[in-house]
Amino acid sequence: MSGMADEHAAQAGPQPLYQLLHELPRGHELRISQMGGLGAQCRNLLGKEWRDLSRWRIASSTYDELGESWTSTSEFRVPAR
Repeated sequence: MSGMADEHAAQAGPQPLYQLLHELPRGHELRISQMGGLGAQCRNLLGKEWRDLSRWRIASSTYDELGESWTSTSEFRVPAR
């Protein structure tokens, strides 16, 4: 049976490397966990460079706690689990 499971996994395609937090429903486990502990990264919506949040003050915050000043100008991602 493992051959069948392997076949289904191959058909599903590659898994994403990151999960964008804004794409998850409000209250999702990843949205209510401290971002620093998740290895979260952030980038300005107008930029291309992702930055590690572990040393930022907001690392101790959850995505759902962030105000509009953060969520309307930046996007946040965590490694896919």
